[in-house]
Parts: sequence; C-alpha cells; structure tokens
Amino acid sequence: MIKKFTLALSFILAVSIILDANYNIAHTNGAGAPPGRTGNPGELSGASCDLTGCHTGGLSVTDETVSVSSTIPSNGYNPGQTYTITVTMNNPGGTKFGFEISPQSNTGSLIGTLSNAGAGAQLIGSSKYVTHTIAGTSGSGSKSWTFDWTAPAIGTGNVTFWGAYNFANGNNAATGDVIVNDTYIVQEALVSINEIGTLSEGFSIYPNPAVDKVNVAFHINSPENVSIELLSVDGKLVSEFTNEYLLSGEHKFNFDVSTINAGIYFVKVLEGNNSHIKKVMIK
Repeated sequence: MIKKFTLALSFILAVSIILDANYNIAHTNGAGAPPGRTGNPGELSGASCDLTGCHTGGLSVTDETVSVSSTIPSNGYNPGQTYTITVTMNNPGGTKFGFEISPQSNTGSLIGTLSNAGAGAQLIGSSKYVTHTIAGTSGSGSKSWTFDWTAPAIGTGNVTFWGAYNFANGNNAATGDVIVNDTYIVQEALVSINEIGTLSEGFSIYPNPAVDKVNVAFHINSPENVSIELLSVDGKLVSEFTNEYLLSGEHKFNFDVSTINAGIYFVKVLEGNNSHIKKVMIK
C-alpha cells in the first residue's frame, strides 16, 4: 500500500513539474521573447517564435497586421545619427501582443546600435534585440512600442530590421497564437557622383593611402559655397578642411593630415545642397 502511494505521489509530482515548466515557459515569454527569434536565416538557422516551439497552433493570418515606421528621412539614414523606430501591431479584438526585432546582416550580426527602449519594451541579448516586457503585452485591438537606433558607419548600405510578432490569445500557454514574420528595410543616404549636379567631374583624392598630406580635386560648373570635411567611419566630424565660396572650374586643395590618427576615414565634399563622399586611408 505504501509502495502504491509512493508511486502515485511520484506521478503527481512529475505531472506538476511538467505543467509548471510549461506555464513558466509561457509566462517567461510573456516577459519577453528569448534572444535570437527574429527569423533571420543567418541566426540560429532562422529561428522564430513559431519555428522553435515557443508558440504553436495559431489560426491563419487574416486581420493581423504589423507596421514599422521611423523618423529616418525618406532619402535614407545618415551614418552616426539616432532615429526613433516604432513597431505597431493591429488585431481587431486582440488584447495580447508580443514581438522581437533586431537590425542585422544576413549572417546575424547587429548593425548599428539599439537604445532607449520605450514603455513596455526592453533591450535583451547584450542590447542586440528589442522585445516586449511583461507589462507591455496588453492592448485593445492594437499595441505599439518604440526604441532608438543609431545608424552604422558610412558605406554600410541598406539595413534590414528582422522581426517576429506574436498575436497571442492570452491563455498563458504556447498554443493558439498567431506568429507573423516581417522585415523593415532602410537605405543609407549616400549620393553617387552621377547624381551630384554641379559637382559633375574629376572628383579625386590622392595619394590614397595618405601619410602627411592629402589632395582633394574636383570641378564645379557654377559658383557655389563648398565645404570639405574629414569624417570618421561612424560619420562624426573629425576636421573641417575648408568652407568657402568657389567660382566655377577646377579646384585642388592640399590638406595636412599628419596629426590625424592612422585609420580609415571619409572625405565629404558639400557644394550647396549636394554632397559626395570618398574613402581615404591615413597611415
């Protein structure tokens, strides 16, 4: 009799542990998705909230929609600048929402810097991801979160924000939820030399690599105010070489870079509202 009671008690405890573990998984995810669940194929084999057993059994996506917006200008981000990103989920009648998003390369590397997660959001995974908090899942038909993103170095190009979004049914379990994967792509605000207008020909930097001196040469077709700047790889101003009014024609400048630390930099020529950037190495 004692043996039977012991077996029965062991069975009850085992079931309780399993149920408690399942509840804790659902409850923990309610407090934020685990790192690496954005659906990026270059990270964790493309793991997402529906492909790793986190949430299953959802209905077909019908009225559920996701939108990502930002303060990035329509012509693209400027390297080193910080912008606010807003994630909005809509589901008529829905009351529980969750998400995870991260700006990454196709191999899963973070691009730029995430910061200032707003109400109901948090940074996780060494600030590589933004996800919801336990207090930030409730909504009435929709839910929004905000965070800041500082753009990467010049020449990075298009950046993809990979995201997984959970339209939850609020049953504190991993079943009956709808997962939507989506991407938000932003472009870099770089202008090619063919699009510059009056700065139309002969833009060159030499020698490159430069040691003590660097020459910047270009041609403008009409009189214009021209500035020439040296930028760091994260887009910050290192030195303003010159800022003056120039007549049309050929122009050549020679600048002292002997006091500049060795490394990769960018020379930016700005004439009027038009600009062009070229890379230079200083030894």
